[in-house]
Order: sequence, then C-alpha cells, then structure tokens
Amino acid sequence: MLIVYLTTLFLAPQVWLPPFVGLPVDYIIYPIWLVVTIIQRRWMPKGLRPADLMFLFVLGWLVLTTLANGFHPGQAWRSGPSSIGFIINYTKFFLLFQFMVGYAKDLRRVEYVGRWLLVFAGILVVESIQQKLVSPHIGWAGQSLGWTEPEILAAGGTGRTRWIHIFDGPGVFCVIFTTALPFALFYLDKWQSTARKVFGAAASLALLVAIYFTGSRGGFLATLAMLALYIALRYRVSIFALIIGAGLSAVLFVAAPSQLTTMRDESRSAEHRIDMWAEGIEMATQNPVFGIGRGNFGRYSGTLIAHNSAVELMGETGFVGLFFWVGLIYFSAKGAYRAYMTTENVVIRSLMSATLISLAGYVVSSMFVTLEYETFYILLGLCSAAGIAAGQRVVLTGKDLALIVAIIGIWFVLLKVAVMAY
Repeated sequence: MLIVYLTTLFLAPQVWLPPFVGLPVDYIIYPIWLVVTIIQRRWMPKGLRPADLMFLFVLGWLVLTTLANGFHPGQAWRSGPSSIGFIINYTKFFLLFQFMVGYAKDLRRVEYVGRWLLVFAGILVVESIQQKLVSPHIGWAGQSLGWTEPEILAAGGTGRTRWIHIFDGPGVFCVIFTTALPFALFYLDKWQSTARKVFGAAASLALLVAIYFTGSRGGFLATLAMLALYIALRYRVSIFALIIGAGLSAVLFVAAPSQLTTMRDESRSAEHRIDMWAEGIEMATQNPVFGIGRGNFGRYSGTLIAHNSAVELMGETGFVGLFFWVGLIYFSAKGAYRAYMTTENVVIRSLMSATLISLAGYVVSSMFVTLEYETFYILLGLCSAAGIAAGQRVVLTGKDLALIVAIIGIWFVLLKVAVMAY
C-alpha cells in the first residue's frame, strides 16, 4: 500500500493520466490501508505517545477554532478547502502519520521508505530536467514552466520547473527533491560500499540540479541548511564542521543565480511574503487563543495566504494551535535525535541523520511556502517510527513543554524583528 500511495501522491496519475483521471484515490486507499494495517498488526504501539497526543490536540484544536470562528465554504479563487475540508484533511494526515509509524517499525523499513522517496524524486528529476531543457518546455502532464522574473525572461532565460497536483508551484515542487536529498547523502556515509557511494553521489548531483531548476529561494536555503547539517552531524557537530558548513553555504549562496538570492525582484514575491507575515502577526496578537479560523488567512489579508506554514497556523489557530503543531514536530523528532546522539552503531546513526535532516529541510522550506501537505506528515511519521525502531521511548516532561514554549517565543521575536527590519 505504501508504494501505491506514494505513486498517487508524487506522480498523481489520477490528475493527468487516462484512465485514472478523476479517480478518488484517497477514499479508496485510506480505508484499504487501514484494514491492512489492522490485519497485519502494524498499528501504533500500545498507549498514546507524546507525538500522538500532540497530533490529537492539533486536530481537536482545529475543530474548536472552527466552532469559535464559524464554518466557511471553500475558496474557489485559490482552491482552498472549506472548514469541513480542513477537518477531513487533518484527519487523513493523522491516519497517514499512524500508517507510517505502524509501517516503519524496524530500521530496515525506515531505510525502505527513504529509498522509495528517493525513487519517486528520481523519476521527477528526469521529468524536471526534460521540461527545463527541451523546447517547448512542456512537462509530462502538460504543465508549462512556472513564472520567473521578467528580466530573466527578457534575457532569453526560461521559467521555473513545476509539477501538478499539490506540487503545481516551483516552491512546492522543489520540496520533493529537498526531502529526498538526505536519503541520497545517506549512501555517501563512510561505512557504505564504493558502489553505493557512487550511486549516492550521482543521485545527490541530480537532485541538486533539479532543485536549481525550480528556482525556489526557500528550497535553495533549505538545501544549504541540509548540507551544512549533514556535514555537522557527520563530524559529530564539531566547531570545525560548523565552520565548513557555514563556509559551504556562503559559497553556494554567492554562486547561485540572482533570482535565488535577491530579496527584491520586479515581481516583489519576497516583499509580498513579508507583508503576509506581518498580517499573520497581527492576526495572532489580536486573536491569540483561537486565531481567525483555519482557512481564513486569505480572507483576512484580502490577497494572499501566508507562504509560511508556521505563520499561517499561528494566525488561523492562535498561539495554542501553534504550540500543538510545534509540539508534534518536536516529539516526532525527539526519539530519532536521542538515538542519533546515543548510539555507537554507524548504520543507525546514518539512518537517524537522514530522517532528521529531511524533516529539518522540510521545516526550513515551510518558512517560505505553506507546506501543510501529506509529505510533511509522512516525514513526521517516519521520524517518529525511526526513534521507535532504534529503541527510544519518548516521554513528555515539563522541560519539553518549556522548551517548546521557548522555541515559539524565540521564533516569534525573530519573525517580528525581521518584518520590522524589512
């Protein structure tokens, strides 16, 4: 079921490939996957773990904020779901999270999931390169290139690669490649065979090319962060490794094309994002508990959504909703992080590193594009499963809750300073 689901998520034949067009795949796959999970006894461990609790709080708070702010219909102008649609989506996200935890209960299956993420990203690397380099630049699903700055087009350049379904924008398309990159780097670790290292190098290079072709600032910054984190983790977070990572990031940033590094372009996309972040701060400060209701960001701003997952959730569900969401990320990653820090097994360390870096890259990307999609909850479930497979038992403590509050507080202050400075 995992491969079937990933096919419908990443390749999305139900959107563009006859005779699958229009097939309601989620309403077919989820019930079957649920039955298979129960029959094969791959359900979550006995009792609720902290990550499960946080996810249930996220879902419960979504319902409460909807009741507090009122139900709304979908927004046709941006294909936004209705209030009921959001509740249905997050219910599916919760099931998907549990499916991943139940599926990847041992280290072999954690690696297996990472390998399949790499396979599907590899297929779309081929699609991306073909669309970018072969005129008339039409993708397999008939999609054109995405927008780019007018001065780039005037100089003879082309647009930015994109896909379809939930990946129909260059920024969200880039996430497929950044998510897979750490699992390619996994094959470069010292203990791997020479053949695997060659494969890892080739896969990493192909993914970097695909990331470059999307022209996504958020994806580019996420890539720099992941490469620096990979170097730091590989050398056990030494000062020397951090310096190397920072230096590599600086070199790559300077070498990047202007459409990736400039913060002021003719389309004013970066400025629009900052404006929406300011709107999100206003929503949260005026409605700190319940927010303005999930799905209402565009209505409040009158133009755009936040283009930042945390800002959008904060504005729409208040600081309480943001706390549960950050808590979900924190407790999903905690077990894998503890396993990485305590194990002497190089295979386990490499696997924990790959899952954590992939999740970290996704979170960095979500600071520039709203990425509340299935891919996020696949990674959260995989990280949580990796910690369980490595024998880590995660418990909820007062120190954890205080740390989550501190993370949110620091992030909010930095966000506000950035908006005011810009």
